[in-house]
Amino acid sequence: MFSTKNFVCLVLYNLESRFNKSQIYTKCGIVLVAINPYEVLSIYGNDTIQLYRDQDVQLLEPHIFATAELAYQSMVNFAKNQSIIVSGESGAGKTVSAKYAMRYFANVGGLLEETQIEKKVLASSPIMEVSLVE
Repeated sequence: MFSTKNFVCLVLYNLESRFNKSQIYTKCGIVLVAINPYEVLSIYGNDTIQLYRDQDVQLLEPHIFATAELAYQSMVNFAKNQSIIVSGESGAGKTVSAKYAMRYFANVGGLLEETQIEKKVLASSPIMEVSLVE
């Protein structure tokens, strides 16, 4: 049986191991954990979007596009509104993550390039940032 301390150590080890391989996303149940690499990674292009489009994303590597695809599938299949909550500390990459999710939605909606609509939606800041205070 694992103690809480051992469990935390295992989780942190897993996150560090994945991060060192430029795998910045990790799933913990239904939660997607992202670690800001503070550098540009080539994991957000149209080719990556197509990897997640219409797929069973549970079988693929964790990614913001997987989270977006799950929300998109639920909207289409069940006609229910969806929310993606992006939370973290200042500088954690919340705005960038939200922009990638918006890019995914624009792409699967038939738009291959960033469009005026996407720019307007992003400019309106439909993001509620949550600051965690200790």
